[in-house]
Amino acid sequence: MADSPSSDGGVAIGIDVGTQGARVIVAERGGRVLASARRTWPLQDDDEDKREQDPEEWWRAVVSCLREVTSLLGRVSVGAVSVAATSGTLVLADDRMRPVRPAMMWNDKRAKLEVDIVNNELREEISTAFQPGFTLPKALWVARHEPEIWRAARHVLTAGDWLLCRLTGLAPVSDFTNVFKSGYDLRNNRWPEGLDRLGLPVDRFPRVVASGTDIGPLSPQVVADTGLSSETRVVAGITDATAAQIASGAVSVGDWVSTIGTGLSIKGVTLEPLLAPSAVGLYNHRHWSSGWIPTATSHCGADSIGRRFPGEDLDDLSRSAARYDMSSVIVLPLSTVGEYFPFRVPEARGFEIGNPRDRADLFRGYLEGIAFVERMAMNAMTAAGAEVDGPQRTMGGGAANPEWLRIRASVLRRPVTRPRETSSAFGAAIIALAGDPVAISPLAREIVTDDAVADPSPRSIELYEERFASFQEALTERGYLEREP
Repeated sequence: MADSPSSDGGVAIGIDVGTQGARVIVAERGGRVLASARRTWPLQDDDEDKREQDPEEWWRAVVSCLREVTSLLGRVSVGAVSVAATSGTLVLADDRMRPVRPAMMWNDKRAKLEVDIVNNELREEISTAFQPGFTLPKALWVARHEPEIWRAARHVLTAGDWLLCRLTGLAPVSDFTNVFKSGYDLRNNRWPEGLDRLGLPVDRFPRVVASGTDIGPLSPQVVADTGLSSETRVVAGITDATAAQIASGAVSVGDWVSTIGTGLSIKGVTLEPLLAPSAVGLYNHRHWSSGWIPTATSHCGADSIGRRFPGEDLDDLSRSAARYDMSSVIVLPLSTVGEYFPFRVPEARGFEIGNPRDRADLFRGYLEGIAFVERMAMNAMTAAGAEVDGPQRTMGGGAANPEWLRIRASVLRRPVTRPRETSSAFGAAIIALAGDPVAISPLAREIVTDDAVADPSPRSIELYEERFASFQEALTERGYLEREP
């Protein structure tokens, strides 16, 4: 049964569609979660560069989750719905919003050659340094390699854009965070003319608004399929990592959050964009109301753990790993080929150095490896001029592991805090509750509360300083980092 809502008014739904599943959260304005539902799907066994999924499978999971939470809510009225989804995923749809091919996921890296073409064509209009995982190079890849499919496509969308269309039945609408990787000019708030020169007509791309902007009501079909009210509004969503940022409370200048999901995303808030040659792979989203959101994503995340320890009890491994002060193995936890932040090496591969004492020791090496990449990422942010104030907030599935929190605090040499609600779906619910871009940050500061705090251990700090140096030396030996003079 769902909890009864309080009398302070306002109930909204946040939808998160990630790499491995969909989650729906119903929250009230005071921050309490009234109901939630989750559906998962198996990951396809693609090759090293190819990562595809069926968008219709996402939609079936979302509808199933919405039906479940509405049955739990009973007569509770839901005022608004918003969506968070993977950043960089490409969905090509026809004029009836049907996908014309499987979605190319955020970690699909087939568009390596197209990155150079896009960067050369658009460099005079926008400062974005495109990567193979971005939406726009993928669209060009389809146009060049699958011309018949490209001709059938009417809309170039991200995962979140497509889901909003399915909710409303209206023309595509996107937001500042989703369209960044699609080539949008965030400084001048327009689609660049260079898209037409690339053979990617501007009219195939969505209208752009700030996250939290009211788009319209749910479509009659969605009302019938889910049990939600025809009065429920749909508001513009956001990328999943930025939704996690909102859910963490990292909404003020100097706040930073690391989200550990399939990959590792680092986000903060600054008054101006961060620009620095040394910060490879660093880019800036436009804030939902004012300022900028420096952002970087590493492919070193929990995906490497899932692929290295399939079917194993990770909780038991974590408890066993706590016996050791430090792993005997140095790990670069990269499960795909290529890394773009905190270092740019398209041919990079993960590695394990050393002989583990047991599986728990090896597992700890993976936890430490991701923490080392997180530290390198934060070093790159501060080198680019970022202000870092207070603890490192953390979100995503990796935030649930208490031993990992302690490891990360000692590696980062700062406290690591985990909020009570650690999902991107909760961030999407905050956006829906706010109902206005300028109201998002004040509401997040008001309702986000911490659930756990891990402080660095002086002894572990000392141990990890030496191990972090060894980790960087291993990267340098492989040519992933330049050796300092």
